[in-house]
Amino acid sequence: SSSSSSSPHHDEGDVVLRARLLRWQTLVSELSKSVISLRSCLSQWQKDLSRVYRSHPFLLLLSHNQLLQLVSYFQTVPIAVLTILSGKGQASDKTQYARFVSNLIPYVIMCFRSGGGVDNLLEDGPHLRVVIHKALKDIFQNDGNNILDTTCTFMGNVAKYLGIKAQHKFKKGSLRYKLVKALYPSASQLVQLIFRLLDYGVPLPSQVLFCTSKTTEEDIRLFFMRTAAFPDISYVIVNVDKLAPAVRESLLAQQYESMQQVDQDQMETGEAFLLFTDNEGIEVFNFLPTEEVLLSELTEDSAFAKTLQQSLSGSTLPRHHVHYVSGRCGDGKSWHIMKNLIPDLEDEFPATSEGHKQVEVLSISVNEDFESYNIIKWYSDLVANRLESTKPKHIALHLNVSCFAPFAVLAQFLWDFLIYGIFTNERAGLLEIVPKEVVWHFFVEVPNIPAPYVQMERLKVDVSCLSLLNKLPLVQYLGDDIRVGETVPFDLDEKVYDVCAFLKCYREGTMPKTNLADLKPLLDNNACRLELQIIWAPGKPCCDVGKEKVHRALCVSLLWQRVQWIRGAYAEDLILRKQQYESRITISNRSYYEVVMSVFLSEVNVMCDKRRLLHHRDWADGNHIYTSLGESSGEHLRYTLKCLQFGCSPAVPPDQQQQQQQQQASSSSLLLKSGVVPLTAREA
Repeated sequence: SSSSSSSPHHDEGDVVLRARLLRWQTLVSELSKSVISLRSCLSQWQKDLSRVYRSHPFLLLLSHNQLLQLVSYFQTVPIAVLTILSGKGQASDKTQYARFVSNLIPYVIMCFRSGGGVDNLLEDGPHLRVVIHKALKDIFQNDGNNILDTTCTFMGNVAKYLGIKAQHKFKKGSLRYKLVKALYPSASQLVQLIFRLLDYGVPLPSQVLFCTSKTTEEDIRLFFMRTAAFPDISYVIVNVDKLAPAVRESLLAQQYESMQQVDQDQMETGEAFLLFTDNEGIEVFNFLPTEEVLLSELTEDSAFAKTLQQSLSGSTLPRHHVHYVSGRCGDGKSWHIMKNLIPDLEDEFPATSEGHKQVEVLSISVNEDFESYNIIKWYSDLVANRLESTKPKHIALHLNVSCFAPFAVLAQFLWDFLIYGIFTNERAGLLEIVPKEVVWHFFVEVPNIPAPYVQMERLKVDVSCLSLLNKLPLVQYLGDDIRVGETVPFDLDEKVYDVCAFLKCYREGTMPKTNLADLKPLLDNNACRLELQIIWAPGKPCCDVGKEKVHRALCVSLLWQRVQWIRGAYAEDLILRKQQYESRITISNRSYYEVVMSVFLSEVNVMCDKRRLLHHRDWADGNHIYTSLGESSGEHLRYTLKCLQFGCSPAVPPDQQQQQQQQQASSSSLLLKSGVVPLTAREA
């Protein structure tokens, strides 16, 4: 009976399992069909690309992602663009059309930069827009279904109107390949090596391929097609040793195929260098002619810096000025840039009579999340829909570099901008050409972390200013060093004026003779700086305060809080005297306020002592700083009052005072046992 009763449940379970299995089989079958379809699309796309590259080789000067982005512009053409091209557009459509043309211009310039005449067109933007308008009008009058063909037709029309021969004959094997071995160079030495291999000429983006572990076989294949199409110039493949093994094998196969197709009668017109900075995978390329470069043979940094600056000044790249501001952590580098350097630039180039600013400022924190796309987007939004007369002529770019910044990403951004003259986000394929009429002012803030911080945070890397600057070689070669000094690196505001007035009275010994409740701030900037420098000087009350901006600003802020307390205490004391109450102060008037100020200066000196603050992760928090004195802020002030009232030493922390009281109590008990009666506090 049990078997007969359980069989229906087993049957139901089998039905459910079969149904699930059938659904999974159906899903696997559909996925298999999708994979086959996608592989077919990929194969067709690769065939189309090969065909397109042969008919329009200038597209090889774009990376794969940049070509995809260019194609995407033609895949989703705004209706406003079509209406403008048909001659039926209205005024409201012109803005969107102008934006569409602006998106295409960087890709046109990138493709035809090596062709004659395009560099001159960069200075003649209106003519280039006319050329693009004609090319767009031709393709949309005879529009096809294939978006890739539409893109290629557009580029062919642009070449035609620019007078550039779009058809190009491939010359395989006309390059001379060489293996260059330079082991373990620094970032600055690597820049020297690249320029040395290219005879110190300014390279184009198509000439240099920086290899990483993320470089794909498609990138290698595209690069070799480019070298075959344009063999008259030299090329460098940098960091071949960093390629993944499979990609390195693809490079080897492409290299071997190129050498096998060499025509003996063909003249070698260019060179291609495979630069190894490590021995990883170098043995399989030993069949190539090899040159080993000793790093000691490279020129000095100062000599190469002059050579690089001369090369860039003679090119058509945008104008720029690079400054790097160095100093200790907390020295006020950001303050100096935003309060001194950039305002000086704005004073040099003031706003126009119509009120249009000539200087636009962008401040970016270069931390772990830094992406160059943010700068591209900011600049694109800044100049979008602006008339030529209202666009800024100067851009101040403040890069606040963290010691944990992605230096490789930042170095690549600076290389693209300073060497190529472009903004690019390779992952998205976005591209912007930096306009030549705008002068860029780079203010690169380079951190310098003191050794105690390194030990406290247990950092695994060298974070000195020089080591971080070596990771940004172009900043080191092209920039001028601005060091933040040890002056008062913060604004002199009302708090500073108030504190300095009390410091002056304290220094001159006139505190009790002055109505401290009505003491006016010291408004003389030079006098204020003098008073602060006096208390921070060696051997003075606040000599242990760190020289960094953050420590000194904290010192002034804490002193201001105590100055406000003195104002209230002075007024309260006057009231008590007017009412002829018994004085609660057991010491003279003169010494009372001087002692209070002395105690406060000593207290703030301890609180802002750099050696103590380095042991705290968040040293700006005032609560735990008082642990060296035993109590929190308000309680410590009350404790200071009690000390002054009863004549004890304010320098003794409460916990030590309690220990002293216990010792006194024990000693008193011993005196009582010995028959000696101690005096009371009043009798004493």
